[in-house]
Amino acid sequence: MLELWNLLSVGTFDVLLGWLLAFPPWIGLLVVALGSALLLNLIRPWTTTQERLGRVAADLRRLKELHRAAREAKDVDAARRSRATKGQINWIKLKAEGWPLLAVLPPMALLMGWAFERLAYYRPRAGETVEVVAYLPRSAQEDLIHLVPRLPQSGLRSLNGWVQPVRLIPNEPTRWDRFWATVTFRDVAAPQADAVAIWHLQAEANHEPYPLLFRWKEHTFTSELRVGQCIYSPVLTVDESQGITIEVRLHEVRLFGIPGLGPWLPAWIVGYLVVTIPFVFVLKKVLRIY
Repeated sequence: MLELWNLLSVGTFDVLLGWLLAFPPWIGLLVVALGSALLLNLIRPWTTTQERLGRVAADLRRLKELHRAAREAKDVDAARRSRATKGQINWIKLKAEGWPLLAVLPPMALLMGWAFERLAYYRPRAGETVEVVAYLPRSAQEDLIHLVPRLPQSGLRSLNGWVQPVRLIPNEPTRWDRFWATVTFRDVAAPQADAVAIWHLQAEANHEPYPLLFRWKEHTFTSELRVGQCIYSPVLTVDESQGITIEVRLHEVRLFGIPGLGPWLPAWIVGYLVVTIPFVFVLKKVLRIY
């Protein structure tokens, strides 16, 4: 189901926004963030009663003035009444948010799927060194794994050889691990070490992806590497039946240099939110949408 959703999102937005792939990914991500803020505003007149929400906004402004006057006059009863009335009006405003949210959720989910597949990482360039990592079960430590270059693909080479040993490599705590340890008042726990084999690959630009074939014992699994194209390879290829994951380590896109907060909040999502959320309110005021 998830794979079908990804195919739908990529197929739809490659047609609508594929022209952004001619630019660096950070430009595309910035345009998508600004476009999302605009979409979140333009959908509101179709899903809400703007006249009613306008009266709600006017009532809230008036209540703010009355509450300020009551505080200055030290009128406790009037201040309490204004707070109670404000709560009722805010509830009306909150209930009006349901339809816009339902209307915008499907296109936004499709857009986020496309952004992950197209704008989350920089595409490898010709001659750039790309790390390809195979994650295996910990029991595979000291085994050998062979990356088989399928022919003809003379433009692909490995700087450290095609056969690599599987090593246990300790992991450093992520920013999210440190953040969570801070808010829960716990010590930062080091993640479990991974059993990995690493290749350093370089390739010439090619309009077709370079197929990567891995052999470990009796197991065979595949991935791919795209170089010099307007799209990049899948970052992760998972073979659940064998417990093996292949990672193509690409440079993540960071808007304004803002890093991610872990696997659930990668850098591109953090940058997207940093742009989108403020511009939702800015455009709401500019366009006079409630």
